[in-house]
Amino acid sequence: MLSILRRRPALTYALIGLLGAIFLLMVWQDEESSGAGSTADLRGPREPDGFIVNAVYRAYDQTGQLSSRIESARAEQFEDEQYALMEEPESAVFEKETRIPWNITAEAGRYDLNTELLLLSGDVRVVRSNPGMAPTQLLSERLTLDNLDRIVHTEAPVTLLDYRGTTDAVGMRAWIDDRIIEFQSEVEGEYVTDNIKNRR
Repeated sequence: MLSILRRRPALTYALIGLLGAIFLLMVWQDEESSGAGSTADLRGPREPDGFIVNAVYRAYDQTGQLSSRIESARAEQFEDEQYALMEEPESAVFEKETRIPWNITAEAGRYDLNTELLLLSGDVRVVRSNPGMAPTQLLSERLTLDNLDRIVHTEAPVTLLDYRGTTDAVGMRAWIDDRIIEFQSEVEGEYVTDNIKNRR
């Protein structure tokens, strides 16, 4: 093979050129395939447009009364998509007639500024005080607060604790102003009536 290449220098240069072209093509394809991924890895996930410490978002009804207040120790705001990611959000949603608040806490939340949907996750608790009685509590791992329609709902398992006892279910929808809770499935309760526990 070497003797043939020595006798034919044109073939030698052509072979060197071909090998060089193959090498350049391999390098170019490797950069094409890994370029997008490596750039994303270097850049990391999309960064927020701003940070808000002790963020407070308020909503008012048509009469000018405060209808809800959402607070977070730290919120990351994304202006283009109009949402904020919240750490340990706390929300108070006030009933129209009684003005009694539904206090909602969670480990994390995503608040859509256009639709006023607050998606909560991690140790979600809804607490409503009852004058003269123990407060009503609703516990779940996921919950959505629809601030415009004034509904809280979830498809996740929930537990309701009130003065009558305990109710467990999967999925729930509650209308804040009407104080109505509708459970979806697998409903099981333990209630206290005249000091006798009834399970159904």
